[in-house]
Amino acid sequence: LGRRAMPLELLELEKLLVRMETLARRAPTEWERTFARSVLRQAKKPSWRPSARQEHVMLRMEAEFLRGPETAPVLIEVEEARASA
Repeated sequence: LGRRAMPLELLELEKLLVRMETLARRAPTEWERTFARSVLRQAKKPSWRPSARQEHVMLRMEAEFLRGPETAPVLIEVEEARASA
């Protein structure tokens, strides 16, 4: 993720908070689930806006979630059929 020059717009933040609700339940690590729950608690305050660090972590978590789990490529061996003469 590149650096953002401007803070999140309100609509972007709302969409990100919806994603945080999912991540609070399904993030792969306990730290991420706890972070998402913490952000959701803070977001209940009308004047709350994420810090630059919180915003960075939230965007990274969202990107990783949307990308899905990393899977190793499946290698398939193919044997050549040889005609026996």
